[in-house]
Amino acid sequence: MLIQALLETSSVAFLMVYLFGWRPLLGVAFMILLSLYYGGMAKVCAIPRYPISKVADERVDIMNSIIPEIRTVKMYAWEWPFIERVKRLRRYETCHNKSCFFFL
Repeated sequence: MLIQALLETSSVAFLMVYLFGWRPLLGVAFMILLSLYYGGMAKVCAIPRYPISKVADERVDIMNSIIPEIRTVKMYAWEWPFIERVKRLRRYETCHNKSCFFFL
């Protein structure tokens, strides 16, 4: 995939230089720098996302354990403890989201 992209970019750049001169190379260089920038920013944004996804996974696991056993939860009136537990995890998750992405 990377080799194909390099071949296509170099062949298009060569064709543009041949047809129009050196000026289109500035646009090609800008597009290459822009893609490198977006790749780097994706890595930077992925670093704080990892702990957030762990908390979200924990919340989803709790919900997945509650839903199949909803009759048992209703029978023993455990709704409020489970609601509070999910709310606490969701509050922690949103607070963590805000603090991690504040600098971006």
